[in-house]
Amino acid sequence: NSEPIGYVTFRNLTIECCNRAAFFNWHAHHIQVIGCTIRNTGEHSVMSLRGKHNRIAGCDIYDTGSMGVYMSGGFRDPHQGFYRDCYSEIDNNYIRHGGRIRRGTCVIDILGVGIRVSHNLIHDCSRTGIHARGNRNVIEYNHIRHVNIETSDAAAINMCDRELSNHDSKIRYNKIHDVLGLHLSMGKWEPRHFTFGIYLDDFTSGVDIYGNLIYRTPRGGIFIHGNQDVRVFNNVVLDADKDMLFLRRWGRGLEFE
Repeated sequence: NSEPIGYVTFRNLTIECCNRAAFFNWHAHHIQVIGCTIRNTGEHSVMSLRGKHNRIAGCDIYDTGSMGVYMSGGFRDPHQGFYRDCYSEIDNNYIRHGGRIRRGTCVIDILGVGIRVSHNLIHDCSRTGIHARGNRNVIEYNHIRHVNIETSDAAAINMCDRELSNHDSKIRYNKIHDVLGLHLSMGKWEPRHFTFGIYLDDFTSGVDIYGNLIYRTPRGGIFIHGNQDVRVFNNVVLDADKDMLFLRRWGRGLEFE
């Protein structure tokens, strides 16, 4: 069937008390979830997989068993240097109290090319606020606070795909503050342990980080780990427990070729 599947808008609905995801679409285009209330889900609130021109906007999402929104789309062939944007977006949502069942999940997770995450308010979640993988993605104008309540080695915004070709993304104009972090060490729980405002982990490269306001973070404001071609400029970082900017290589014998 060569006809496109999609072109459906869900508007001003309340969906709750489902065992799994409230909304799920796969290989569908121009799907919109607008102004909906989604709560008390067993897993994610919205899963939008391998589509394009999809939009999650103006939704009130809370008390999710796992992630708030998971979105993928676009095409990437790093060996030939070919990428195709999906032009999907997650915009202007209020998402809180995520990860009620699966504590290690983030609030918004994107994987693909050309996805925009903007103007979202995120707070009081078990782990990361926004996690991103892929190329040409934009994370901007989000307000994130009180995340990583029950986990550590994370951040308000985290990028990690262990792939040097994940290039050309931007993290800009976000407001991040009061990041937490919880870690069990020698039988004792440590609060405010090894978490950051923005964290580029394990070879995530070619990212521009600028115009962000970051304050009151446990380990540091921005952490760059084993990466290349990353530019960090024109950010304001205040009241970090230790470092404003923390740079770390893998160490002798562990460098990615």
